[in-house]
Amino acid sequence: MKVELHLFANLAGYLPAGSAGDSVTLEVPDGTTVAEVIRFLEIPEDLECLRVVNGRDAPSEHRLADGDVLSLFPPLAGGSCTKIDDTLQIEPDIGDIAPMESAPEPGGAAP
Repeated sequence: MKVELHLFANLAGYLPAGSAGDSVTLEVPDGTTVAEVIRFLEIPEDLECLRVVNGRDAPSEHRLADGDVLSLFPPLAGGSCTKIDDTLQIEPDIGDIAPMESAPEPGGAAP
């Protein structure tokens, strides 16, 4: 079966040789899991990534189907990400954000 694979940011370096851009179509056996594709790509087990199949969060044990689109994203920086009841909760780290000295006038530029 065929699966379209997209790897983003630093994960793109794990695409098979000869791949162009950030994606490739893989021919995989029926019943292949997301984890098996990650192992095939030799992405280190300790390198966390967000796994998305057809636009939805997917666990490693998710079995892929013909025509699925698997996207792998590196962790987001500057915050934490947790999964609660199949809902992704993202908490930004805003410690490095400073307030503006003053708000710009309408139609004007910031100071």
